Amino acid sequence: MIEPALLLQRILNCLPQYGYLMSDELELQQGIGEVLTRHEIPYVREFQITAADRFDFWCDDSVVIEAKCEGSMSQCLRQVDRYCALVSVKAVVIAAPLSWTRSQHQEIVLRGKPVRLVTVRRRSF
Repeated sequence: MIEPALLLQRILNCLPQYGYLMSDELELQQGIGEVLTRHEIPYVREFQITAADRFDFWCDDSVVIEAKCEGSMSQCLRQVDRYCALVSVKAVVIAAPLSWTRSQHQEIVLRGKPVRLVTVRRRSF
C-alpha cells in the first residue's frame, strides 16, 4: 500500500498531464482510469463503500477520486463530506474541468482530511 500523502501527490501530479473527453462524467471517468493505469496507481472503479455511497475511484484503499463535470460544487462537497466521515478515507480528489474549478479553493479540509480540486483539461482533438 502506498502511503496516502504520497498517493495523493502522485494523483495530483498525473491527472493534469493529459487531455480528457468530457461529454459526460462517464467519459471523464474512462480517461481518468486510463491515466491511473498508465501511472500504475492501483484503483477500483465504482466502489460501493456504503449502501448510499459509491466512489468513482477508490485508490489503494485510501484516496477517493470523484470525477465531476455536472452538478454544483455545493452538491459535490456534501457528497465528499460524507466520504470524509468514513475512517478508511484519507483524502479526496475532485477532478473537474476549469469551468468547474475556476472559482473554487484548490485546497479544502473536511473532517480533518485533505480535499483537493484538480483541473483536468479537455482533449483538443
